[in-house]
Amino acid sequence: MADYIVPHNPESNENTGKEGLEDGLLPSSFESGPSRPPTPHGEGYPTNFAEVVQGIYRSSFPLPVHLSSVAKLNLKTIVTLVDEEWSPEYRQFVKDNDITSYVIPILANKSPQISTPQSTVDRVLKILLNPSNHPLVVHCNKGRHRTGCIMACFRRIQGWSLPAAIAEYVKHATPKTRVLDRNFIENYDPTVLADVADKVGASKWLPTIVPVDYHAMSRAKVYGDVASADDDHLKHHPKAKSAPPEAFIGNLEGMHRVNTV
Repeated sequence: MADYIVPHNPESNENTGKEGLEDGLLPSSFESGPSRPPTPHGEGYPTNFAEVVQGIYRSSFPLPVHLSSVAKLNLKTIVTLVDEEWSPEYRQFVKDNDITSYVIPILANKSPQISTPQSTVDRVLKILLNPSNHPLVVHCNKGRHRTGCIMACFRRIQGWSLPAAIAEYVKHATPKTRVLDRNFIENYDPTVLADVADKVGASKWLPTIVPVDYHAMSRAKVYGDVASADDDHLKHHPKAKSAPPEAFIGNLEGMHRVNTV
């Protein structure tokens, strides 16, 4: 059985987990092989690139044209969620910048009978929860479904509500989201890594652009909960903990009817 946590050597295809996933599931090549490649596009960052929290980024599979922009992130770690062939430029980029690479295949949620075990998801999340690995980027091919599921599980560990975590998944996966992805996110147990998250204070990790507590602003205006805070102060008062923007607060049942395939 392959050890998915072993750093990937970009000079070879070793440690890619071809032997098969644990718990009797099908090999990673079942989904990662035929998965569609990234859509070609222009310079800059890869499609679906975003800052999750300071030091953690998400994206589609970086193409050679993106590497000059990705270099500005000063990455220490790259986590790849698909077992795909790397371009020579990408291999050289990882080598030249002394980046630690992990290839941990995550199965696409296209069949109820095939799913990535939580233990494998937790291996990815443990890398994210280790500040010594930052800055890092997590990517699959499109940066939508596999990456979206992993980030939704990360958000749940941060203390986000299930509707909020799914809403962020929808934001990046639209126009094609998957019911089985949502089921996967719902079934993930965030308590398994709760102690690890608490130890590093992950619930307080924020993006560089700190979210504003719009709910506090609303309460202050309507109920006068924050009597000493004027509008200008509230507009610049960050949330104490990682929390989704107001737009990510919604009804879980309603989200299940949006852009679903």
